[in-house]
Amino acid sequence: MLWQALKESGCRWPGTVVAGDVQWDLGSCDALGPGIYKTHDYPAARMPEQLLHIYVFGNPAHAAQSALLQASRDSSWWPKHCEHLRAPLVPPERLLVDDALRFADHFDAWMRHRSSPVAFVRFESHCENSSQLSRYVGFDVRLPVRRKRSAPADDNDLPAYTNLRTRLEALPDWFVLNGEERT
Repeated sequence: MLWQALKESGCRWPGTVVAGDVQWDLGSCDALGPGIYKTHDYPAARMPEQLLHIYVFGNPAHAAQSALLQASRDSSWWPKHCEHLRAPLVPPERLLVDDALRFADHFDAWMRHRSSPVAFVRFESHCENSSQLSRYVGFDVRLPVRRKRSAPADDNDLPAYTNLRTRLEALPDWFVLNGEERT
């Protein structure tokens, strides 16, 4: 949803490249120019300083449940999703007992990233942060009304995600690392 809104908003601005619905491998892209790219990748060791990144985070147990639901709907989706997240291909049910998609490793890698700005926005409140998002990317981003998450967000957290969930809950809903928020 956020990707679609950025893509549509960016298309209204001259000179903005919208890179299609490709999952970008950041380590193999030597010449990323200004634009909007979607990825589930880890940050590359070297990326151009002018790139802005948006990292969407939320309750990892809810994300795992959502991924499990999507995998049950489309069996061809799961192997591609594991590849995009650089996670080993395991049965999707492993999400119920293990951080099989390596959410914690992924989050920690982006928190350590230092070569270019990264805005972190909480999934559950990204619509409320549209003005900060617009300032950060430099154009007006019009977000649609927030949809309910596809998987049930029950209160019974999956133990494999408790540590990461606790760390994420302590964060503000919006913050920027490695750069100042634009005004």
